[in-house]
Amino acid sequence: MKSRTTNENALLEQKLDTVISLLQHLLVIELAREGTPKQTIAKHLRLAKATVVSMTKGVKLDGRQHQ
Repeated sequence: MKSRTTNENALLEQKLDTVISLLQHLLVIELAREGTPKQTIAKHLRLAKATVVSMTKGVKLDGRQHQ
């Protein structure tokens, strides 16, 4: 029984990690669209600036598609 609970907890943790990652990505995109500098986004979300740049790559932030 303990093994089943452990497996269920691990699966739940994986799902929660996915949800957190998606919400973080959405927040990065929305902040970037509002014009928040990528360095500021990175600092407040405790991410590397390169991660923020990667998350916004290919997303239209100000009417142009960023690459």
